[in-house]
Amino acid sequence: MNLSDLAELACRMAERGIDEIEISRDGMRHRLVVETTPAQSGLTPISLAPADISWLTAPVPARFRPAHPARAQPELERGADVSAGDIVAYLEAGDLVLPVLAAVGGKVSDIAARDGDLVGYGSRLIGLTADPGSSSD
Repeated sequence: MNLSDLAELACRMAERGIDEIEISRDGMRHRLVVETTPAQSGLTPISLAPADISWLTAPVPARFRPAHPARAQPELERGADVSAGDIVAYLEAGDLVLPVLAAVGGKVSDIAARDGDLVGYGSRLIGLTADPGSSSD
């Protein structure tokens, strides 16, 4: 069972109102606990993030690096302007260093991962908001 299997299982548990399971396999026991979401508790969820935010996500599981290992300076900071195709960070998997490219242009509104964080496939890395002065589509 890998991380994506666990994530899918957690989603299915939440959908069905199951808050805890225990799996025994190959002499090991694993317990998965899913917290009740606001929607399940009768509360109305609110979003604190801008509605127009576009997230750059990890295409592979790896370690997040805001700067190339050969340089100390990060590729960008919060508030920076980014164009589609710009290198915004790196993912390090073993000896392999992969650039993270901006799919759209905009302004960096959030950097969700910190240097050295282990990120999974689809993890949010960098949030971009549309820059009113540019056409990023």
